[in-house]
Amino acid sequence: MALPTKAWRRILAGVGVLRVHFTADDLCSVTLISRLPQLGEAVLSVQALRRNDQRQRFDAWRRSLRGNLPAKVGPLLDLVPAYGWIPDFLTSTRDNGSVRDVLEAIRAVPRRQLTADLNRLASVHPLPGWVRGLADGDPDAMNAVTGALAAYHDLAIAPHARRMQAALDVDLDRRVTTLRRNGVGALLAGLHPALRWQSPVLTVPAPFGRDIHLAGRGLTVAPVVFGGPLPRLLVGDRDDRPVLIYPLAFDGVANPLTRPAPDGRQQRAAKALGTVLGATRSAVLHAVAAAPGLSTSELADRVSVSPASASEHATSLRDAGLVTSRRERNRVLHYPTAAATTLLNAPHTVPPHAPPTGPPPRCNGDAPKPPRTS
Repeated sequence: MALPTKAWRRILAGVGVLRVHFTADDLCSVTLISRLPQLGEAVLSVQALRRNDQRQRFDAWRRSLRGNLPAKVGPLLDLVPAYGWIPDFLTSTRDNGSVRDVLEAIRAVPRRQLTADLNRLASVHPLPGWVRGLADGDPDAMNAVTGALAAYHDLAIAPHARRMQAALDVDLDRRVTTLRRNGVGALLAGLHPALRWQSPVLTVPAPFGRDIHLAGRGLTVAPVVFGGPLPRLLVGDRDDRPVLIYPLAFDGVANPLTRPAPDGRQQRAAKALGTVLGATRSAVLHAVAAAPGLSTSELADRVSVSPASASEHATSLRDAGLVTSRRERNRVLHYPTAAATTLLNAPHTVPPHAPPTGPPPRCNGDAPKPPRTS
């Protein structure tokens, strides 16, 4: 659900901007990833938990947590303010491995960085006395922080992780399609209404103004479920590759934070899944997976059926949770879900001839080579 222009102007009133300067090499080194580490989402979600905005998106999730968080998550809540900057040592831009790997990386943060981060946080956010031990390198204090983060993740993120990842995968498919068809400028300009692209500079809302020169480091771009309503740039150390995170567009029907109710919808999905491997419908699914972002008419051309038939098959696949569709202007575009990827990778499915996707765009400043994805 897109906000009107006036609403974005109100949100952006009084907000500064980061001016991110790209070289030609940086434009050829834009990397799309389908998610931050789950612990990164967990840290960002603390801000959403502590606020009352974006109610349609987060209220059901908030209600499920408030009153149910154990006391051991307190150290994490102490370190993440409701608004503004989050300490860099909690939002590592380097570590995207398992939960255990990221926790170990946090424990290994140098004391110098801990002290700098906590001093900066203390200048804008009151901190309890126990934080002094953390700044002094007390291992018990650090263990309390990582234990709090792990416990919070298990309660707040893990139950929704599969649906969150499916939503992020759909968004990534859309972005890859935009990049291949229209170049990196269109990708950056279309990530979020609050971003502005005027080649070779991307402006990102921030609490303060600053110029950041990528100088060959490139940029990693990642969608997040939490972290809104504005995108933010995670910069880290001078040699780190910056990460631009942007919130997913809100979809009230397929909100990944709302547990599916055990009602007739599930029964309809199961029934639709039972018929999904018919010959024509299988061809439709493979076509969507091979070229995410096809319109209904393009999909009809790929599988040699009428647009009405293509629309009907896409609806059945959508009911089964294998396809998601979004309206853009006067077209409906179709994308595979994570469940579709799993189904198509199963050994019993044999795809029909793969439709051509065309050569990758040349890297000429505004049309880079295809992104690395993970």
